[in-house]
Amino acid sequence: MDELMSDFIGRSVDVPILERLHPNYLRESSSWSIRDSDIETVINLLISNVIDIAQLHGSENDEYIKRVQEETGKRIIKAFPASKADEALNSHADLILFDNTNHESGKAYDYSALLRLPHPFIVAGGISSENAASVINLLNPFALDASSSVETNGFKDYAKIQAFIKAVRETQ
Repeated sequence: MDELMSDFIGRSVDVPILERLHPNYLRESSSWSIRDSDIETVINLLISNVIDIAQLHGSENDEYIKRVQEETGKRIIKAFPASKADEALNSHADLILFDNTNHESGKAYDYSALLRLPHPFIVAGGISSENAASVINLLNPFALDASSSVETNGFKDYAKIQAFIKAVRETQ
C-alpha cells in the first residue's frame, strides 16, 4: 500500500486475532479499530508498540479513554455516531471519528450535522471516491475514513483505494 502514498492506514480486526498477527503485518498500519475490548489488553497492545493508535468503536467511556492515555502516552481515536456529536465534544479522545449511527455500515448520512463542530475530526460512513470531494468541501475534516466503499466482495480493492486517494488528493 505504500506505493499509493496514503497518509494513514487503519485496520479492523478482533483483538484476539490482533494479538496473534505477525509483527511485520502489524507495523504496516498506523491505527487499529477496536470494539469493547478489555482495557488491559488495549493498554498492553499500545505499550508493547503492537499498535500505534487505538481507534475505539465500542462503548468505551471517557474513564476508559483517560486511563489508556495516562498509562500509555499514546493517542486515542474514539468513534461516535454523528447523531451524538454533542456528546463527542466532551470526549477526552485525541481525535473524534464521526460515523453513521450503525458504525461500519458503509452507509452515507447527513454530513451537514457536523458543520458546527470544531476541528479536527475524521468523517466515516459512506465515504467513497464519488463523494470524497463534496465531503471535504463541506466539512474540511482532518481525515476521511473509507472502508467498505473501497472493497469488492468483502476484500480491499486496489483500484478503488487508488481512486479514493486520487479523489482526496485532487480536492486538497
